[in-house]
Amino acid sequence: AIGPVVTRHHGIIDKYLGDGLLAYFYRDESSCDDAIDCSIEMMQKLEEYNQTNRHGSVPDFRAGENTRQPLEVGIGVHSGKVVFGTIGHEDRVDFTILGDTVNTTSRIETLTKNLGASLIVHESVIQKSTAKHANRYIGAVQVKGKLEPLRLWEVFSESDPLIRQKKQETVKEFSEALECFENDNKQEAFSRFESVVQQNPDDKVAQYYMN
Repeated sequence: AIGPVVTRHHGIIDKYLGDGLLAYFYRDESSCDDAIDCSIEMMQKLEEYNQTNRHGSVPDFRAGENTRQPLEVGIGVHSGKVVFGTIGHEDRVDFTILGDTVNTTSRIETLTKNLGASLIVHESVIQKSTAKHANRYIGAVQVKGKLEPLRLWEVFSESDPLIRQKKQETVKEFSEALECFENDNKQEAFSRFESVVQQNPDDKVAQYYMN
């Protein structure tokens, strides 16, 4: 279950949102590390669930499907000020967190599918983190509602250690390719991203920039 993972890492679930959730982390000196550690353990729990429940034959009530598809998740993490408060009216009151940080976090989470990275964090989270999480800068992305692009980082959270290892081995080359891309040297960037993908065909972020 995901709920106990959030609690274990000093987080509080604000609300469930369909198949997702919104959580915040309250320890002043380590909230960013708590959020990252929690996200990584969530990925591990999901992999355990997939291994246990997403293999084998498809139930009879799902006729027409040949295989069970493993569940995937995308997590966005941001750091900043929020407003705690109650919203609603006298018949229905809810206590929640509000503000630009919450909205921006939602935008970042949406980007996980587009960029092909399971765990994306804002640069402010990396700057405040004291733990040594393997990561890489993946670009400045313009999102709705923000005047300035968001500088985003991917924290390596794959359950497959080989994929994580290959990403770590190609961090320098990926960074050089991204620098070329942001300097509008697209041809050189494409060549370098292509080299990254040749070394690690599972690198979806590099594939995103190639396409």
